[in-house]
Amino acid sequence: MDTLIQDLRYAIRSLRRTPGFTAIVVIVMALGIGVNVTMFTMVYGMMFRPWPLPQPHRLVDIKQTDPLHGWDNGEISWLNYMEIRDRAKSFSSVAAYWDHQAIVTLDRDPERFSGASITASTLPTLGLNPILGRNFTRDEEVWGRNWSQVLISERIWRTRFGGRSDALGKTLRLNGRTREIVGVMPAGNQFPEVADFWIPAGFDASEQTGRGEGALNVFARLKPGVSVKQAGVEVATIWSGLAKQHADMKDTGSRTVSMQANWARGVRAMMIILLVAVACVLLVACANVANLLLARAATRRREIGLRIALGATRGRVVRQLLTESVLLSLLGGGLGIALGWWGNTIWPLGIPLEKPWFLVFDMSGPVLLYTAALAVLAGVVFGLAPALHASDDNLTEALREGGVQAGTSRAGARLRSTLIVAEIAFSIVLLIGAGLMIRTFLRYDQAGKSVRTDGIVAGRILLPIALYPDEPSRMRFFSELQRRVGAEPGVVRVSALNNLPLGRDNWARTVRTLDTKDDKTAPNASFWLAMPGALETVGIRLLKGREFTLADDSTSQRVALVSEEAAKRLFPGRDPIGQRLRFAGEPDSVPWRTIVGVTADIEQGVESDDKVIGSVWVPEMQEAMQTMWFVVEAKGDGAIGSSALRRSVRAMNPDIAVYDLRTMKEQLRFALWVRRLFASMIGVFGVLALIIAAVGLYGVMAYNVAQRTREIGIRMALGAEASSVLRLVIGQAFRLTMIGIAIGLALAFAVTRFMTAAIQGVSPTDPPTFTIVTLMLAFSGLLAAWVPAWRATRVSPMLALRGD
Repeated sequence: MDTLIQDLRYAIRSLRRTPGFTAIVVIVMALGIGVNVTMFTMVYGMMFRPWPLPQPHRLVDIKQTDPLHGWDNGEISWLNYMEIRDRAKSFSSVAAYWDHQAIVTLDRDPERFSGASITASTLPTLGLNPILGRNFTRDEEVWGRNWSQVLISERIWRTRFGGRSDALGKTLRLNGRTREIVGVMPAGNQFPEVADFWIPAGFDASEQTGRGEGALNVFARLKPGVSVKQAGVEVATIWSGLAKQHADMKDTGSRTVSMQANWARGVRAMMIILLVAVACVLLVACANVANLLLARAATRRREIGLRIALGATRGRVVRQLLTESVLLSLLGGGLGIALGWWGNTIWPLGIPLEKPWFLVFDMSGPVLLYTAALAVLAGVVFGLAPALHASDDNLTEALREGGVQAGTSRAGARLRSTLIVAEIAFSIVLLIGAGLMIRTFLRYDQAGKSVRTDGIVAGRILLPIALYPDEPSRMRFFSELQRRVGAEPGVVRVSALNNLPLGRDNWARTVRTLDTKDDKTAPNASFWLAMPGALETVGIRLLKGREFTLADDSTSQRVALVSEEAAKRLFPGRDPIGQRLRFAGEPDSVPWRTIVGVTADIEQGVESDDKVIGSVWVPEMQEAMQTMWFVVEAKGDGAIGSSALRRSVRAMNPDIAVYDLRTMKEQLRFALWVRRLFASMIGVFGVLALIIAAVGLYGVMAYNVAQRTREIGIRMALGAEASSVLRLVIGQAFRLTMIGIAIGLALAFAVTRFMTAAIQGVSPTDPPTFTIVTLMLAFSGLLAAWVPAWRATRVSPMLALRGD
């Protein structure tokens, strides 16, 4: 301990004598560690921080799988849920839910909130109890008995009911039904993500016949001592037995996985990419600092030689130098924590959605321990090579000379060059990854530019089952709403779709043609539901045939439109007009649809993993949904369209709200926020690595010029032109840059193949990205070397020789 204290005191004195050097190293390390702290805080909060529930590691999701169609995260039917609930012995309790939009009327106009339908076992399975009132009962899980109760969040209880106990027994209207408040959820809990209202999940026993498809998200709590794997085996055995008994479960299976891990699977690939990115930034920073330490060690060769001559062992000297390195890194880590805290206040501002209740991004104990471990490791990594090199045994010459040129060995020069090559290689990998992410975002952004936006607003409307229980009633409402809005002053046109271009939802359905032999092998297509005029309203081109008209109703021939790509895949080499298709699962009594038009391809579901062959369009008057996007074009700004839509809806039914109402430009921007955020982050990391690498190359070249002052002076005294000296210095930098680029390109070719999930529509070896980044690195390398080279041409031969 005494030796360590002595080393620390000596290190502090040594660093205080070179404040400029110390400041540069601390800043560079702070940048490298700061971005790692920011990223680790995000990753830990999303993937590893335990959810604020009792023993969250015992919570598991149970999902239906369908290997033939490539999905493994499907919902489960009521009948299969009850089988698992009643037969599985691995769980202390099993529960189910589905989330939905809740149109709620409290003390003002109807408002949209997030809600969920939950079974009575949901709260016990989560390990929660209402802080006021009661939970739902098993008897309330029956269709008709589940229409009268509601649980509210602590937030709603506090803000809308003043936190008073007499809130129990009060009523509100939710999705068209009057419900009594029977309980208040614990503070901060908005299961499954941001819900504020919960109603009993009810089912109609007379309609529960199918098992192959369902709508329930099923989860369970493991009994003590039971592992996820053991529970998964038991559920799979139960499922296998059911699949043998029920034909509609053929080729399906089950998957049991940690609930927290299952939630994080959607962000795992992106988190890994960003962690690799910040690791590259830190490696570049470490290589940069190692070069600075090598340069500093060269000026300390006489001091180190003297210590060894006086009896210090090489191990003792290395330990002293490593103490200085680790101290520098810890100082950088301290500043990095401040930068990480600042970063964690900035990046969440790019999220336009409410954060799920279980996500917390703060400087907790694990984050601080990670930062300390990272700082120590970085200090050892960037300090070890310079320490070993500075403490080698060949110090006699250093003791004799003591000049600034002592220690300019070939080994030292090679090590500095190797570090620069490594910096450039890591930088090019990071910049290419950033370039691919940005290219992906720009591809979607360009697709959005084909959508009409001037004077257009879009808002979502949900028709509650309680008020509109069947398709005819929904069709009548939407048709009348279209007529009313279209008659409003200033409205040019109005239509409706089930989703918007670049929408975050991707309605996919399996499509079969007359050539399809088996529904299981039929392809999936994006499913669009549209009212007449929808294509023209949003600007989707009709390439062939006709658009839907008012005549395409439930009494007429069933028709469809297909996108250009879907036409090629479904009817290769044939004219799609007049061809017929239908959706898998439809009974034989349902007529086939005749294709009457072909549309341009358009992006949909930018956050979806569904693999689709294009789009199929169906008229809303032939297949109505509960939720539709109404798109209104009006003269002037979007305020006219927004007011017209709200006014018409209120006049038709005061229990219905228009939500997510924005201009079309805002809708497109909202659809792309995830890709914009991650592209921006990795772009910042790439630019930061480029700057650090360029500064490192500049430092090495400046040091080399200083070490070669006498040589340059002799060359110029013998008649060398300034241009030849310029070529000499820049040539050396260019060689290092090109070696680094070559290695970096090879690494990038290997690494970017793992980014396919994040760069949809862009090749992992995208030539424009690789070319632009290569040119950028080459130019940055030449620019970083130009200033030292220019200074070399200003060396006076007489002063150089006299100085030596």
